[in-house]
Amino acid sequence: MQAILNANKAKYEKFVHTVKGVQTLYLQLLKAMYGTLAAPLPWYQMFVDVIKEFRFSVNPYDECVANKMVNGAQFTICWYVDDLKLSRIEESVVNDMIKKSEIKFGKMTV
Repeated sequence: MQAILNANKAKYEKFVHTVKGVQTLYLQLLKAMYGTLAAPLPWYQMFVDVIKEFRFSVNPYDECVANKMVNGAQFTICWYVDDLKLSRIEESVVNDMIKKSEIKFGKMTV
């Protein structure tokens, strides 16, 4: 916090509060702050809700894997943070899922 105050004390000093000798800086963010401990859980829950809308079931043994049957064969999605791996024998089914996902999440690098 001292680095922030050193950078612009006049701007940030009014947001510093001292309780029991501990200084805390309170700010409202205009954009998401990544790298926080609380950020991954809302992202995970939102992502799981979306893949459940697509009728996937989350694997009970690995909560970053989801499956569904399509035309008699398994379709698997694995993810880590915001990277996805789609596995399916038919490329057209994977391409369709990419299009559906981009409607929800925006353009992706494939």
